[in-house]
Amino acid sequence: MQLDKHGRMRNLFLISTALVIGTAAVVAVLKFQDPRSVENFSLDLIKSADSILENKISKEPQVIIVNFWASWCPPCIAETPSMLKFAKAHSEKLQLILVSEDSSSKEIRDFVKLFNDIYAVNMRVIWDASRKLGQNFKVYKMPETFVFNRSGKLLMQLSGSVDWSEPELQKKITEHFQN
Repeated sequence: MQLDKHGRMRNLFLISTALVIGTAAVVAVLKFQDPRSVENFSLDLIKSADSILENKISKEPQVIIVNFWASWCPPCIAETPSMLKFAKAHSEKLQLILVSEDSSSKEIRDFVKLFNDIYAVNMRVIWDASRKLGQNFKVYKMPETFVFNRSGKLLMQLSGSVDWSEPELQKKITEHFQN
C-alpha cells in the first residue's frame, strides 16, 4: 500500500508523538529526587483558588496531588487516564487538584468531558488564567505534579507524563496514608 505525502507526514507525526510521550514517562518515573525547597510553594494559594469543577468525597484528605496540565499538551493527555484511575481507587484518602494552564475555561470543560471517571474522584479543577499559580510553583513545562501530605509538606515532585499505575509510584504515595 502506497502512502501519499500527507499519509507519510501523519505517520511521522504519530511516531514522533509516541516517542516524546514514552520518553517523558520514563523520565518522570525515574525522577524520585528529593523535592526542592518548599519555601516558594504555597498550598494555601491553591486551596483558596476558585474552582471550575469540584467533587468532594472526603473532608480532609491525607495526601493532596496538585497537577499542572493543559488540554493541548500530549503528555498531559497521556497521563490523565491512569491518574484518574489511581485517584478514584484512593478517593477517601487523597484529593486531586488539577490546575489548568489553558487559554479558556471552555477548553478545560471540553477536556474534562472526555473523562467519565473524573466525577468519581475527590478533586478540584482550577483555571490558572493569570498563570500566577504556575509561576508560584515554578512550573515551566507540563505536566508537573506536586504531592503534599495533609499538613502541606511537599513529599515529591514529578516532571513529565507519569504512569500512575506504576507500583513504585503508588507505594511512595500510599505510604503516607493513615488507616
